Amino acid sequence: MMMSSKIKSIFLGILLFMATLFSFIGTGFSQALPPAVIELVREMITNSVALTVAFTSTDAISAGWFVHEDEKGDKTRFNITRIPFRHFFDRWKDSKFSPFVTGSLGYFEDTETSLQGDPPDEDRFRAVTFSLGGGVKLELIKKYLWLTPEIDLIYGRTWNEHDYNSTLTQTLYKPLLEGIAFNWQVDTFSVAPSLQLAFEYPVGMVTLGFDTKFTYLNVRTIKEDYSEHKVDSDSTLWRNRFRLEFPLGVSVFNMPLSLRGDFSRVDLGGDVAQPLKESHFYEAGTELAFDTSRNTKWFNSLSIGAGYTFSQRITGWSFRFGYKF
Repeated sequence: MMMSSKIKSIFLGILLFMATLFSFIGTGFSQALPPAVIELVREMITNSVALTVAFTSTDAISAGWFVHEDEKGDKTRFNITRIPFRHFFDRWKDSKFSPFVTGSLGYFEDTETSLQGDPPDEDRFRAVTFSLGGGVKLELIKKYLWLTPEIDLIYGRTWNEHDYNSTLTQTLYKPLLEGIAFNWQVDTFSVAPSLQLAFEYPVGMVTLGFDTKFTYLNVRTIKEDYSEHKVDSDSTLWRNRFRLEFPLGVSVFNMPLSLRGDFSRVDLGGDVAQPLKESHFYEAGTELAFDTSRNTKWFNSLSIGAGYTFSQRITGWSFRFGYKF
């Protein structure tokens, strides 16, 4: 997923030629990188970092288990874990001007075994991100319409783990690529301003809602081992979501239950769209919500559910666990 099959074939072909050439002239790879290889390495690093930071630190895609299929039918499985947090200050909680702080801890991992060699090499991309930010929820029309500007600052670490499983890759690729194209690590700092417009309207016992959120993500490396690993990436994520909620008329431990459903489309732009070769995807989900406000003053609701993500190349399931203070 991180590098398309076409790019990968070109990349390894160039490297095989260089390995043969350097074996005669005795020139080290890192001292004689041709422009074509430099560009391919930079593209691979940029795509990997943009994707992992976006999916672990923003709410564009739910946490879960996913499969990506490229144009040749090769499949890559990747997992996303994200623990978000948002807190509204009590002083302004019920006012038209409601500031909040937000944060998240995210983890990304994918594994693929479609590289050259017999047995084939195994390649893994992993990332950890930590975000901290804040914003304000502005009530434009009481009980119906809200505007929420927000900005998040994100620290991330993305790294590659590569196992050379064949004699070919151990003797040719490892001396040339170790630490450069494989088994590398970069630290990043990202800024993610966003703007959300949300609308809710009751129809009988059912509450209907729609929200649209646009996020701009700039990612830059703050620590890299090689100049080819330097990242200055720009991406956009635009989520449009329809929601509904209706009470079930029953309670569990004095907590009224309601059922929620949603359907969303997320459009990807810039560097985050490149490794997926996908401009958008869809997500449908449902949740069972517990109103806990009767039992505790500081904890308003708890929800549990599942979601399904799909597009031409991406499918996956997500487990949902939500809470509101």
